[in-house]
Amino acid sequence: MAAVFDTLAATRHMQNAGMDRQHAEAVAEIAREAAAADREDLAAKADLKAEITRLESRHTWRMVVVMGAFSGLLFAAFKLVP
Repeated sequence: MAAVFDTLAATRHMQNAGMDRQHAEAVAEIAREAAAADREDLAAKADLKAEITRLESRHTWRMVVVMGAFSGLLFAAFKLVP
């Protein structure tokens, strides 16, 4: 359900505060568009947590691979040094 935003009331409030009519209407229209924005484009807390978990897992495996490669190089270096 889209949010309802009274642009006329918002425009009047801004005009009463000293803003000229054109600017007040522009700001009210921007606010109306923001209130009516599609909520499906917003990330939920669960989505963010799942993405963080996925990235943490990915980086953990990357570190395991790097440590394994480094250990192999270190072992090879010790074998080559008399």
